[in-house]
Amino acid sequence: IGYIGGSKGQLITGNTVKRELASNLNFFLGLVENGQREKFNQLYVEIASIPYDIEKYLPSDRSPKVLLYQDTSYGKPVEPSVKVDEIIDSVTNGETTATEALENLLSYMEETQISNENLAKEMIRESSISENIAVLDEKYMHENNISVSVKNTEENNNYLEERGIDLNEVKISGAALNSDENKDVALTFSKASNELSTDSSFYKNSVEVNISMEGVENNQDLKIPVTITMPTPSGVIPERMRILHLHNDGTKETIYPKITYVDEKAYMTFILTNFSDFVFYNEPISVEVAKLPSGKIKTDILLCDSEISGKIIVNIYDANERVIDRRIVDASENLYITFEANAKAEKVKVIWLEDLSGLLPKYNFVATEIK
Repeated sequence: IGYIGGSKGQLITGNTVKRELASNLNFFLGLVENGQREKFNQLYVEIASIPYDIEKYLPSDRSPKVLLYQDTSYGKPVEPSVKVDEIIDSVTNGETTATEALENLLSYMEETQISNENLAKEMIRESSISENIAVLDEKYMHENNISVSVKNTEENNNYLEERGIDLNEVKISGAALNSDENKDVALTFSKASNELSTDSSFYKNSVEVNISMEGVENNQDLKIPVTITMPTPSGVIPERMRILHLHNDGTKETIYPKITYVDEKAYMTFILTNFSDFVFYNEPISVEVAKLPSGKIKTDILLCDSEISGKIIVNIYDANERVIDRRIVDASENLYITFEANAKAEKVKVIWLEDLSGLLPKYNFVATEIK
């Protein structure tokens, strides 16, 4: 909600930070009061420092989230998993129809200000919610005679097949719940309409597709998140599988699908709240961390190919997310870096920079716990 700037050599005190945060918060709350921003229950703040000399010093990591503001008038909301359980139980017990259950779920989401994005996060965090949504979807589909299908809409029909995507094996749940006036719903796949501007040095073994849904009220803002399970594309390493969601508003989102195996064949499961273009790809770097009997920390960094260049930064963190050790090395095909024993070491994060003059890293890899 704000940026505190300073000149070289200037000391920014805690009081300055507090004053600027208070000013920005008051401005933000004014926007809410005037209806220019959506009302919220809580507001958190994170702080990070950007050094004056970026070529010499790296930006700091963000601080842990700190609760800055809370509107206590809301009270404590019912946990989504509990409420969804109640709604599904009411259908199973014959107390309500699936149609009534969907209306109850949507009313609950509106009353508690749970967006479809928030519900999707809860479905990822709590598998029982996702399972119950699938049960409700199945009952709603049969109750309202809605058919759900998957089809290929590309002109030559070869792109997906050549990349090992068999649409006959695609499974979807939540589609019927988004049906517009009980119309039949179809999940459609095709090659992305335009050449996507993705960096080939980062998005390895990429497959670019457009996914859409017919028969729904709003393709860009689903009422209920949709869960898709499908085979991983050929040539992609399942354990390093990632999905880049290119939203229609120009923003990008990285999705980490759940990988499962059936008869040694890999499948990926992911949850969506809207549809557009997607890139299925491999991350260019994988990281394995191990604590040796001596107490030293060994990091194995495997690069996808020799095209990766620049700098690799390896940070060791303590339990408070503070950096307690760091190495900066040139990128090469395989890196094996050993850190001295440190009882406070909890996590490792690997950062890829094309060079040290860029403010933003090429990629921040998710921290890996040291075991």
